[in-house]
Amino acid sequence: MRALILVVAFAAAAFAAEAQVCPGGHLATIEADGTVSAGRREAVVDAARNGIAIRVGWELGPRATPFLVHWQDARFVTVFEGQVFAQVGDIHHQFGLGKRAHVGLGKDWSIWAASIGTNGKMVGRLSTEPEPKEQPLVSHWCVAA
Repeated sequence: MRALILVVAFAAAAFAAEAQVCPGGHLATIEADGTVSAGRREAVVDAARNGIAIRVGWELGPRATPFLVHWQDARFVTVFEGQVFAQVGDIHHQFGLGKRAHVGLGKDWSIWAASIGTNGKMVGRLSTEPEPKEQPLVSHWCVAA
């Protein structure tokens, strides 16, 4: 009985956290291997097909303690082969300064952009880089409020 109460409490806390970061409604959380850990991938596909504005969050680093978390409204959304790909970015290159709580901007003018997919991958690059780079990541998909 105590285990059941803990499971229910944990689920309620997770739902409350999703409501805070996704006030418009949480659609899905996709792990770096492409599996769905919360919500439904089909909910993201349905929202994209129906022209509903989507907000995407992504994490870099270990799942339990990511060292970076970003959120942005998707600028351009594509549905392809049962997956959704959201373009994010057009931001000036920024970087964290190690163990200091500070994010700086690059000295040279460079813009970062990426496509984040419900397949668990991000393909992105800086405008100064010749080729985009692909990396697995955790992503959170919401209805933009």
